[in-house]
Amino acid sequence: MLTSLAYCIRAPGCGRRRRARIAAGARLQIASRYDPSMAIDVRQADVAGDAAAIRAIRTAVFVVEQRVPLDLEMDDRDRHCVHVLAWEGDVPVGTGRIDLEHDGKIGRVAVLPSHRRTGVGAALLGHLHGIAAGPGLTRVWCHAPRSALPF
Repeated sequence: MLTSLAYCIRAPGCGRRRRARIAAGARLQIASRYDPSMAIDVRQADVAGDAAAIRAIRTAVFVVEQRVPLDLEMDDRDRHCVHVLAWEGDVPVGTGRIDLEHDGKIGRVAVLPSHRRTGVGAALLGHLHGIAAGPGLTRVWCHAPRSALPF
């Protein structure tokens, strides 16, 4: 059972790393670079209602920044997955999904450049792991490029 996860998070504004234990499914209070009083809230997305936010983040990160063709980025698995969004106030800053029908495959995790290295990615993964624990999955998996290892 997934009960907690350990992530290495780089604190904003410094080169030191710190270990953080994140309870699966917990609401995380992570200050962003631009407004230290604003907390990041990660929650399950309403796929229909939040589709524009999910698409905007994934397009910015994968299509524009990483030059993934749009038709490959938005695939037919989207409608089968559980999606999450990270919000700073009313602004979506990150997204990810988990495909429970494919043994807990985590994918399409994207954080806007302005919010990287602030713990948003770890918060997204923590929430996705919490979702995986619901149906009793004991592990999750993903495919990612080597460049994502520091993430």
